[in-house]
Amino acid sequence: MKFKLGDKVKFLNDIGGGVIVSFQGKNIALVKGEDEFETPVLLTELVLDDSTDKFFDEVETPEIEENEDIDIDLLIDNVRKEREEEFDIDSFKEKYRENKAKEELNQRKEDKLFLAIEKTEQSINLYLVNDTDWDIVFHISEFINNDKVDLLQAGLLDSGKNELICTYKKDEFNEVMSFGVQILSHKQNKYKLIPPVIGVIKIKPLQILKENNFRDNPYFPNEIMLCRINKDENFEEAINKLSTKHVENESGERPQKAKIKPGPNKDGIEEIDLHIENIIDNYVGMSNKEILDVQMGRFETSIKGAILSKNTKKIVFIHGVGNGRLKHELRRKLDKDYSKYNYQDASFKQYGYGATMVILKK
Repeated sequence: MKFKLGDKVKFLNDIGGGVIVSFQGKNIALVKGEDEFETPVLLTELVLDDSTDKFFDEVETPEIEENEDIDIDLLIDNVRKEREEEFDIDSFKEKYRENKAKEELNQRKEDKLFLAIEKTEQSINLYLVNDTDWDIVFHISEFINNDKVDLLQAGLLDSGKNELICTYKKDEFNEVMSFGVQILSHKQNKYKLIPPVIGVIKIKPLQILKENNFRDNPYFPNEIMLCRINKDENFEEAINKLSTKHVENESGERPQKAKIKPGPNKDGIEEIDLHIENIIDNYVGMSNKEILDVQMGRFETSIKGAILSKNTKKIVFIHGVGNGRLKHELRRKLDKDYSKYNYQDASFKQYGYGATMVILKK
């Protein structure tokens, strides 16, 4: 910026200013302040003081209420253009808000609604995340049997916010959990109606066990598993899919589902999921002891088969965290009947604390 004698200036990094009365070399100006003292200041530390701009002497700056949603620079620009005419601040405000609303409708950011899963040592916490520019009315429910649901929470959630919906104990996530989500969006200003967001989120126990499903995110300070809510699926169709594929019917029977392919992978590692729903189709009414007996029976059959196999070097048993009973019984059995084989926690990154790996061959 070029300065000349007589320029009124302010100090860039200090309080005060004055008038340039002379220069010392190319880089320093002598600035005379109100106290009549002349202060040498680097030119790079000065800015022009435009408080005497003739425009502001002639036109009163319009009053803006505190926290009012108005672009001040745009407002001043309009006042400058119309300084020779009568300027209506209320008309400007109305026109500004109308244009802003149109821009929001035409350039609305991608709506992102999530169910977020937080895992702690003792619990599983379920959150609703509203990463949209709309305020929402929400209804979150848990599917119990067929098309019957149990309301978890309903309410209002502002744009850019998240809310805790419910908390489960870890052992309550030992089977597939399915949640129904219904969302209505609205704004404080004028807007066009958009379709409701309706979806079903299914969460499997194995998803909770795998630590690599929990990642850094922009919504929480800790690692979270995010489940995107499906906006395009009709709720009635979603319920029909859920009742035939994901949720037990009232008799407790499950449709036949694809089993994990038996045998080891290319690295010689075989994976066995001991969650009861992955072993038998009908377990409603079974006691905890009966369920444990079935799980341990699957363990015995699997490890004996793996020992006889030429290709299986390691076998991973996915037992979950829960109350630790299955893990305890499994390791007690290994110590008693398979003591010549070493075992350890399986990959924490992949399974968390929910799996044990037995090394059969090196």
